[in-house]
Amino acid sequence: MPDTSDLDKYTRIFLDNRYLNILDVSATGSGKTTQVLQHIDYLVSHGEYAIMVMQSYDLLEEALDKLLRKDRAVIFKGRTQQEICPKYEEIKKLYKYALIGICGECNNRSECKYDAQLERIRDKCKDSEGVCIFTVKENVSKALGLLDGREVTIIVDDIPIPSLVTPTDFIPVGNIQSIDDYLFEIEGRLPGGNDTLSTIQTIVNAIQLKKDVCKYLSEQYKRPVQDILEDLKLDLDYLSASIREDIKSTDLPDFTIIYKIINCIRENRPFDIRRKNGKIIYTENNTETYRKHRVVYLNATPASLETKESTPDNVNAIPLFALLGEYHLFEEPAKENKNWVILQVDTYKNGSIKFAKKTVIHSTVLRDCILDILKINDGISAYLGINCLLVTNGNAYEDKEFGKAIKESGYCHDFAKHFGDGTRSTNQYRDALFCIYVGTPYLPPDNYEKSRYNQIRCNNGQYTVDNSVITIDSVNEIQQGFSRVMRGNSETPKLGIYFGDIDLGSYLSTNGAVVKKGYGIHDEKDRERFRNRLKKELQRVYKKPLTERLCQEVKRRLDAADHPLKLHIVAEEFVEEHNLED
Repeated sequence: MPDTSDLDKYTRIFLDNRYLNILDVSATGSGKTTQVLQHIDYLVSHGEYAIMVMQSYDLLEEALDKLLRKDRAVIFKGRTQQEICPKYEEIKKLYKYALIGICGECNNRSECKYDAQLERIRDKCKDSEGVCIFTVKENVSKALGLLDGREVTIIVDDIPIPSLVTPTDFIPVGNIQSIDDYLFEIEGRLPGGNDTLSTIQTIVNAIQLKKDVCKYLSEQYKRPVQDILEDLKLDLDYLSASIREDIKSTDLPDFTIIYKIINCIRENRPFDIRRKNGKIIYTENNTETYRKHRVVYLNATPASLETKESTPDNVNAIPLFALLGEYHLFEEPAKENKNWVILQVDTYKNGSIKFAKKTVIHSTVLRDCILDILKINDGISAYLGINCLLVTNGNAYEDKEFGKAIKESGYCHDFAKHFGDGTRSTNQYRDALFCIYVGTPYLPPDNYEKSRYNQIRCNNGQYTVDNSVITIDSVNEIQQGFSRVMRGNSETPKLGIYFGDIDLGSYLSTNGAVVKKGYGIHDEKDRERFRNRLKKELQRVYKKPLTERLCQEVKRRLDAADHPLKLHIVAEEFVEEHNLED
């Protein structure tokens, strides 16, 4: 057997079984992305094909820069990205409303970077070495099409796997009626008269009548749905022409769901449409597509029912990732790191308090406490130029008195909302030293209307799944929030405060941060205890950067002085000048 000890862990699994999927739930900052880039280097050097999927083009650029075999990789961007398409402005304006066959009417094809990307990929596929396409989730289907007929390793890095395998959209029922109204309005002024948009109108009718779209189309046209594609193409051309004419003068409905349905029909992919609580729930099922390929999934906190590991023991369900085939698990939890500390404010009188959304919005005690924390931190934060990160409910911060008071205070902080992109962006806050997480985060009930939860429906108030499932997603969100700050150099002291009662354990599995529970803010004694510990922890966190700045200030004054200086006076003036008394 050849020696594989110098190879990355993913390549070693690949060499043992090239068809085995991989799930890596190891801790944040454990090197998952670094090792998968080494795996890509190996794959493309040995004639294999891969697609690397990340959250943003910025992250893709950063990852590609670390790849050794950059010559075998291409970042593939969609037409709606600036400078990719000569008609970018028009496409950006119209993409929600019309499927535009814009390439045929373009006079600048020689300048088209979108075409150039495709050509580079096709050229690289002609020789004996492999290719890796770096892209975002919206372009994976197109990327797979470019590698058609080849076995592909699809690497999904910190993107929820359901967004690729079972992407789900929630569309207000009223939007379907708006589409219907628009089709009625334009039907008489296009070539073909009142029958011109019949295929698209039939799709809309099927949705409104709660019918299976493909079956309904076949019944209405007395032929298989695949035989209607030419009619659909003609109707789409007429629709696009009308929309382009009306875009400046008419408030157009969003046609995205119609175009997604048509794409599924064209590509013979299954989809499901159902209705609940005034919304159309549209789900594509790409399971068979992904089963044809090898999938490497990197996510320290997979959501509920995504994997066996994120499925509660009391729930009998087949997780989504397991549907794609057998997989090898890598699980390297973080080791306890006493440099990173989280103070948990979870105590109220003789019980606990979860700081639900209503509490966050209305509690003046909580609001005053947050303002006090920000005030204590403000002078240091402003002087060092490092904001703390405040994570809380988006509505409470953006629209309610809680957030208004914090914003009007002017105290230094950055804001990220529960379950927002700001708590997932990999390195955006890695230089921050302090994170405040306010409230217990819950995904809205709609989230659990997605198809993977159909197998575990139960009666649970406004939710249709068990609390154990909901709790997994809440814990994940809190861990993700703190892990955006508590990452990087493990020797750098950092502090977190969590207002809520969810059990995070003695330390976070995602980054090793030590959790100190049992703090309260609702009576004077508890507030004083918490405030004293907060100050102590902030002194620990800021000791090194402030000492370095003080030494720089002393040196500056010594160099400029023509007489002896008293160092304690310099220190006192330094503290007063930069508002560091607290």
